[in-house]
Amino acid sequence: MKLARKIKTKKSQIAGLLLVIVFSIALGTYLIAQSHAASPYISAEAESGMLSGGASIQSDTAASGGKYVQFGSYTNPGQSNFYGLNWHPMWVNDGGQDAEMNLFQAAGVKSVRIDAQWYNIEYSQGVYNSTYMSRLDNAVNGLIARGIDPLVVVTSAPTWVTGAPSGDPSPSTEPPIRSTIGPNCDPTKTNCTPYNNVADYDSFLSYLMHRWLGKVHEYEIWNEPVGGWSWQSTFTTYPDYDVNNAIDYTTLLKSAYTTAKAIDPTVTILGGSLSGTDGNNQIFLSTMYQHGAKNYFDVLSQHYYCDPPGHNWCAYNGTTASRNIIDPTTLADTWKTNIYPIMQQNGDGSKPVWVTETGYNTYTAGGGITESEQATYLTQSYQVAQTLPNVKRLYWYEADSSDSGTNPESYYGIIEADMYNANSLPSNYRLKPAYTALQQLATGQ
Repeated sequence: MKLARKIKTKKSQIAGLLLVIVFSIALGTYLIAQSHAASPYISAEAESGMLSGGASIQSDTAASGGKYVQFGSYTNPGQSNFYGLNWHPMWVNDGGQDAEMNLFQAAGVKSVRIDAQWYNIEYSQGVYNSTYMSRLDNAVNGLIARGIDPLVVVTSAPTWVTGAPSGDPSPSTEPPIRSTIGPNCDPTKTNCTPYNNVADYDSFLSYLMHRWLGKVHEYEIWNEPVGGWSWQSTFTTYPDYDVNNAIDYTTLLKSAYTTAKAIDPTVTILGGSLSGTDGNNQIFLSTMYQHGAKNYFDVLSQHYYCDPPGHNWCAYNGTTASRNIIDPTTLADTWKTNIYPIMQQNGDGSKPVWVTETGYNTYTAGGGITESEQATYLTQSYQVAQTLPNVKRLYWYEADSSDSGTNPESYYGIIEADMYNANSLPSNYRLKPAYTALQQLATGQ
């Protein structure tokens, strides 16, 4: 933006020059202060007179040149985007996505976590599935157009990276690095040779970042690497299972962080993606710190659940599964007592934390809760998260579910709708009570 226009008198020229000098000094001071605070820098000024980063050009007839720079308070994006939601747009056509995004906007959702499944997208090296990428493009652009911040989690390695054998029962859960092999590794079901292909993950992350540069500002490195459902291990005993997964994940995280920051120094990188607050996750996080992860993630990603049958780890009473589902307050307290102290002990006591997954299924036949209980627990989850140290966002799991069949995973949504390859909302879609609860929280209505 031009700060001084062509003027007729020498006096005006001097005044204009002084304004430029004053503005340059002020802007330089602000940029330095912001860089020390690890906050986003001010972008180029818009002709409208507004600056990003909480600053604006204001008119004042008493000021030199008639204008001055007003610096507002910087709002941490983690606070302003507190109400988040998980969504899987790779499996939804554009028309269906647009309808859902309208519902997100109406509910007051501020951020949406979407998954970029590397396994499905880059099915051979350098070849990208155009359908999935087009869907992700539509989701990213549509969210931004509606004032919703996209968070992209990059996870799940293709077989050309992992060397998974044809007999692998779950090839998409093989990791991009395996430095140590367990004593009982079965080569017919997994790759039992050490390998390190984190550079391929970096290349895919780089591809996404360049594609969405200036649009997506937050990336999460993998999803729940602590668990075999997302990061297979050749170890079957603990703590070897958690320790070796954490060591390899930390290698991936360090490389991905370095790659990402070289592309966009202001990008926010989420690390950890802890699946819970139990002993396995405590070992995993501690091992990450022991191997130098501290300076390679900007935000700790934390998940926690406690609803049966899939998350009965926290509902066990001795050796017997308990129907007593831990409420959100008690569940959040386990994070405060089990995970947060590890951060403090490693000098990370002030690092932001985003709860990127939590939720309760409503498959009552399988031990889930009722829909009214889900709405109550959603409200409690967001409320209690705001009292936890450093927690800046919470992403409810999840946006939609079919609410059909016998799989509890199909009952987590706040919108009942089968959106697989959908071009629109089905005629029988339904907003569950949890949707209304979120809307009341996020919009105050």
